[in-house]
Amino acid sequence: MKFPASSTTSGFICVVLLSLCNIAKSDESGHDADATADYYAQYYQDFYNNLAGKDASERDTGYVEPAAAYAEPHYGQAYGVSDVMGELDPALVLGAIGAVMGTLAAIGVVINNNNVNSLSEDQDSICSMTRSIGTTSLATSAITGATTAGAITEILPLQVATNTQLNLIINAINGFATPDCN
Repeated sequence: MKFPASSTTSGFICVVLLSLCNIAKSDESGHDADATADYYAQYYQDFYNNLAGKDASERDTGYVEPAAAYAEPHYGQAYGVSDVMGELDPALVLGAIGAVMGTLAAIGVVINNNNVNSLSEDQDSICSMTRSIGTTSLATSAITGATTAGAITEILPLQVATNTQLNLIINAINGFATPDCN
């Protein structure tokens, strides 16, 4: 009997799908809860058998005997916030502490503002002074001979050297830049 090509193809696909389902089903059976429980049962059995094979000194390392008697607990000695403050409401106390801290912060802001204003005034004073120095313009010195009864006396070399040094100082002062101070 000859099957058409479409039925052969669909039959092949069905066989493949059934095979895959059987493979998946067989994989699920390997994860049985009983097998998992058996694994842990075997693990603990091996652990306890291993302990049984050891002598007491090796097995009991780190073991501490329990105390013969324990102290009775002391009740009534609580150290909570309400116990320290007595009958005061903690919200009122904490609110008062917050108000005091806020007042101290405000005082700090006022002090800082005064310091900044003082510094600004000092800066303005320094700027005014440097501006006045920068706008200074001095005339250079020129040596003229002294006249005695209409005759020009001789200019001494010391006077020339002094005049030269004086003109260097005047030019340095005139060269100061005038600041903008913005």
